[in-house]
Amino acid sequence: MLNLKHLTVSEVYKLFVLAVLGLPATLISQTISGKVYDAESTVSGAKISNITRDTSTYTDDEGNFKIKASVNDSISITSLFHQPQIMVVNQQHFDDVFVIELKKKVNELNRVYVNKANEKTFNSVEAENNLKKQTKSDMELHPYLYEPPPNLNMDFKKIAGLIAKLFKKRNVSEPVEMMTYGELRDLFETDPFFNSQFLISELNIEKKYHSLFFDFCEAKGIDKALLRDEHHLLLIDIFVQYSKEFLALIDDSKKE
Repeated sequence: MLNLKHLTVSEVYKLFVLAVLGLPATLISQTISGKVYDAESTVSGAKISNITRDTSTYTDDEGNFKIKASVNDSISITSLFHQPQIMVVNQQHFDDVFVIELKKKVNELNRVYVNKANEKTFNSVEAENNLKKQTKSDMELHPYLYEPPPNLNMDFKKIAGLIAKLFKKRNVSEPVEMMTYGELRDLFETDPFFNSQFLISELNIEKKYHSLFFDFCEAKGIDKALLRDEHHLLLIDIFVQYSKEFLALIDDSKKE
């Protein structure tokens, strides 16, 4: 056995460095970054758990998260309205922002019990009216379950992944302050001109792609100073330019 008492501080430090370098890569914990989507938007509040290390975190309002992990760790992704998913970490997850796509849970109708003792003659009109009332009530309580299905020709996850890579290409030392996803979303929810109708009518971006477009604009970068009234026309020009690039990205994805 090695006696450390007879070693100098420098020698002990060298042994420590050699020991750390000799550890398998799977034992060295690193931070992985990801973004969680479903078929229509980012998913906030999803729980991200490293099952191997018994740690967890949650996605923010834009669906982003960071968590410590090592190669071969098991990561679970759970959300109240989505099917759970488990993935195994590989080296590629440390090299880029990776995208996770969750599937929405299918709405299940409550079980109906029929009391034969009070059986009545079937009334089709009354049954149809009751069904309409129940459907309307359920739509008000669970509107997300009645949204139109996503375009099957569109690979949502692929587009999100391409947008995530744009963040890697940005110059992090940029002196100007750029608009974030949340600020872009708030702009189009509160501004009388830059609104949902502007996205659909002027930029030709369907409603189901609005969240992805905000991600795209954040990745490309828009100076916050352009929000001032005197730069209104310039901001319109930038949105028009970015919308063309975004729609081209969607078209390329469909072709593939």
